[in-house]
Amino acid sequence: MSDIKVDSKGRILLPSDIRKLLSIQLGDFLHVSVSSNKLILEKTADPFKKLDDLIGSVSFDVSKRKNIESLAIDLVNRHE
Repeated sequence: MSDIKVDSKGRILLPSDIRKLLSIQLGDFLHVSVSSNKLILEKTADPFKKLDDLIGSVSFDVSKRKNIESLAIDLVNRHE
């Protein structure tokens, strides 16, 4: 490990050997936390990629959506 310096804007530079070891690349997300006076950086998954993995490519037919909204409104009105 090595010592690093905080610049005037509060930024730090992760040494290249650490970036290579953890496969940290441009655009990667890191979670930052503090524990017992220690700064902890953990590589996390891109939240947009996670969302895309969960829902896939989403598309919808506007007329079907309007029909479903209309049915939902009718159901709500019947139960009031």
